[in-house]
Amino acid sequence: MNIKEQCEQFLRYKYEYYILNQPTVSDSYFDKFENELRKTNDKLALEVVDLTDFPSLELIESLGLNVDKIAPEQKIRRDETKYNHWTKMLSIKKLQVNDESNIPYNEIDNFLNKRKSDFYEASCKYDGNSMDLMYEDGVLYKALTRGEDGLHGLDRTMKMKLIVPNKIPMMGKVEIRGEVVISRKIWRNKYFDPNKISNERNFVGGALSKEDFNFREINDLVFVAYSLVKIEPLEYVENTMKVLKDMGFNKNHEPFLRYIKSSADFENMYFDFKKYRETCEFLLDGIVIKFPENLRAKMTSHTKYPAWSLAIKFESQFAETVLLYYEWNQGKTSEFCPVAILKEIELGGTMNKRASCHNLSFVINNGAFPGCIVRIRKAGEIINQVVEVVKKSPNHDEYMKQFEEFMKK
Repeated sequence: MNIKEQCEQFLRYKYEYYILNQPTVSDSYFDKFENELRKTNDKLALEVVDLTDFPSLELIESLGLNVDKIAPEQKIRRDETKYNHWTKMLSIKKLQVNDESNIPYNEIDNFLNKRKSDFYEASCKYDGNSMDLMYEDGVLYKALTRGEDGLHGLDRTMKMKLIVPNKIPMMGKVEIRGEVVISRKIWRNKYFDPNKISNERNFVGGALSKEDFNFREINDLVFVAYSLVKIEPLEYVENTMKVLKDMGFNKNHEPFLRYIKSSADFENMYFDFKKYRETCEFLLDGIVIKFPENLRAKMTSHTKYPAWSLAIKFESQFAETVLLYYEWNQGKTSEFCPVAILKEIELGGTMNKRASCHNLSFVINNGAFPGCIVRIRKAGEIINQVVEVVKKSPNHDEYMKQFEEFMKK
């Protein structure tokens, strides 16, 4: 083998050992192979053997090496064991803004007045997949999903090793939490399929959980870190975002932060974030307000939500399109629920051609018949719903007669 091929083989061994946990050679053989590469004094060989973690896709390609020889796509055994989080991974209490001319200041005030503070931090609420990174004495121990109860999550360490620092300069038990996301541009250009109902969040979840291990796909994911906690005793590290960046997190994505002193500052801050949402490379669905780190451990948590944070969700986005026809799904109580099939339209960064139409009464009372123009929204930024009929169907009267005859029977 020439030097390039030896470097590719070295990284293949490293990939199998550190990432897949499926080594194909002994430790002694690997060490001998590394020493032989180092003795060549070749520039490429020295650069490869001196790598601390397994390199990114971009770095491998910049070295002129063949990614497919180093990390070919393959099947892996998916671990469905549920592992314990060191601390419960709570979801954040959410406050929906339904009317931007009538922002719920009273509820925001109630949250801010829980405890006296000189300021409150506001950051982006990313529309991604939550992940808990658990480090023990500076080494990545586990990467877990939130899980249904926040107490136990599924192991995604193998894939997360490729996109987060495998070592941090902090001893003891440390939990770093954040969202796994993908750039809207990358998703649109590489993975979007107009024939499938999907969005960025679903794609990320699928990439992390499926048995097909695709190195290129995983490398397109991004972990945005926003929380850093030391365990035993519990300590929220001050200047969290700066410390995380110094550790190697959020290197290519500068978190958008604002600070407020009271709810009087909220309105301007809200529209700052909404404007930023249009240019952010990742999907955002709101803002998270947090008490300073030095107060968080002192604030007791509700059984379901952390007491020191509140998510304010942006007003739902709307779009208008043509209702083409219906599919009828049977609900949990055996009733039939209409799903409107629409002329495809973009809404919230994704292409949409399906929406819930509530029930048969809504269809009849609103004249939501094929051919009409409907207004749809994303409820909770996930599920499309038909809100109203903007323009009647050209065949409105015909459909009404059919329904009247049907009801008589």
